[in-house]
Amino acid sequence: MSSSNPIDLADHDLAALQEARDLLVRARQAAATLALWTPEEAKRVAKEVAAALLPRAEFYAEWAVRESRIGKVADKIAKNQIACTLTPTAWDNVALGGVRRNDALRIVEIGRPAGVVVGLSNSTSPVATIMFKAILCLMTRNALVISPHPVALGCCTAVTHELQAAIEKAGGPANALQILTRPTVEATGALMRDARTDVILATGGTPMVRAAYGSGNPAIGVGSG
Repeated sequence: MSSSNPIDLADHDLAALQEARDLLVRARQAAATLALWTPEEAKRVAKEVAAALLPRAEFYAEWAVRESRIGKVADKIAKNQIACTLTPTAWDNVALGGVRRNDALRIVEIGRPAGVVVGLSNSTSPVATIMFKAILCLMTRNALVISPHPVALGCCTAVTHELQAAIEKAGGPANALQILTRPTVEATGALMRDARTDVILATGGTPMVRAAYGSGNPAIGVGSG
């Protein structure tokens, strides 16, 4: 039988909701700064951050397996390394921003930052998912708020703080990358539904991905399998 005090539980839930709101306020401020970057500057910072975290691939792989008890260290090392090497270089020959015309289809594409991205991190690849989304958001000049899976909260929080430190060292703004430290279902839902959220990158179980698509905000989701 649980000995938890209902008042304590209520306080935790309310604190989580307030944290979600505070994160979005700070993210909007960071997004305004990031939007002023040139695409070239954004790619430079993204590559510097990725290079800074690459030597930490094994450290965070071991931590993720130890904390979550899911997967193999070798597989997570590979995923972390891929996130730090392939993500920033895959777009070297792609213009991120500006205007593209397709006269044959009579389409004009205007590339601009979305603003604030809410990223869900799953239990099976928690650190690699955060690395990937952080680098991706830097390249596209967006602020990112991570909602981690509770089973990997420790390693997710640590890598988020290390990534943010690397962002600032490379010349990026404070709060370009933040994490929800009380990842309740209600707080995650609040992040996804909030009008200050511009895009959701949902990596996780099918119910959470469906919740992202039903949030009322644009979402890109990848569920189980």
